[in-house]
Amino acid sequence: MPKNTIFFLLFIAINIWSPLVNASFVTSPLRLDFKIKPGETATQHITITSIGNSPITVKTFIKDFKINPNGKDIELSPGEVNRSCSSWIALQKEFELNPGDKNQARVTISVPKNASGSYWCDVFATQTCDPKPRTLKKGEVQMVIGIIQRWKVRVHVDVPVNNVNNGGITDMQIIPASQDKSPSINVEFDNTGNTILRCSGRIELKNEEGETIREIPLGKNKKFTVYPESKKNILTQITEKISPGNYVALAVIDYDGDNLIAGELEFEVR
Repeated sequence: MPKNTIFFLLFIAINIWSPLVNASFVTSPLRLDFKIKPGETATQHITITSIGNSPITVKTFIKDFKINPNGKDIELSPGEVNRSCSSWIALQKEFELNPGDKNQARVTISVPKNASGSYWCDVFATQTCDPKPRTLKKGEVQMVIGIIQRWKVRVHVDVPVNNVNNGGITDMQIIPASQDKSPSINVEFDNTGNTILRCSGRIELKNEEGETIREIPLGKNKKFTVYPESKKNILTQITEKISPGNYVALAVIDYDGDNLIAGELEFEVR
C-alpha cells in the first residue's frame, strides 16, 4: 500500500524559545516602552538576528490587540482599538539577512498634539521566503511541515499629560470547589482611566466577628495589568480549608491611584 503524504504549513507566532521550532531568526527586545510628550517624535530599534543557514527576507508589520477579561490576547487590524498607536508608527518594513547578519529595524513614533495617557499596539517580524520543509513520519502517514516564523514585539506609549489613574471593582463571585480544584474568589476590576494600570492586591477573609482569619495575595502572580477601557478577572484560590460558618471576602486593590479600592462578598461555608 502506498504511503500517504500530507503537507502542513504552520504559522507560528513566537515570543519565547521553543525546542519544537528551528528558528531562522530572533528578535530583541520583545517590548518597547516609549515615554513621549504630545507633538514629539522618538525612535527605538528592534534587533533582528539571522541564526539560520540560509539567506532570508524579513518584513515587519503592525497589528492592534486587546486583552479579554481572562487575560487572552485578541489580535485585531490596525485602527480597531480606540487607544491604538498603530497610525503613529513608521517602520523599516522589509530587509534581507544573510546567515549571522543583524539588522536594527527602526520603530519611529510621532505623537499627536492632543494625545494623553497610554497607547499600544504590536509590531510583528516574519520571514517572507518559503520555509524549508521538514518531514515527519507516523506509521504509514508521512507529513511534510513548513514553519513560518513570526515574532511579536509589544509597543507601549506613555504620553505623560492629563493622565488619569482610575478604576473600580465591578463584581465578585465565589467559584465552588471541583474534584481537582479548591474554591476560588473571582474579582472583576474595570480600568476607567486613560493609563495602563499595574496593580496589586489581596483578599482578606473575615469571620462573623469581623476578625481577619486569612489574607491571600490577589491573583496567581500577585500583580496584574489592566489596560484602559478594559476589565480584568482576577481569580484567587482558597487553598486552605475553612471551617463551616458565614464569612466576608474583602478584596483590596492598589492601582497606583489616590486611594486603595475595596469590594466585599458575603458567603457561607457548610
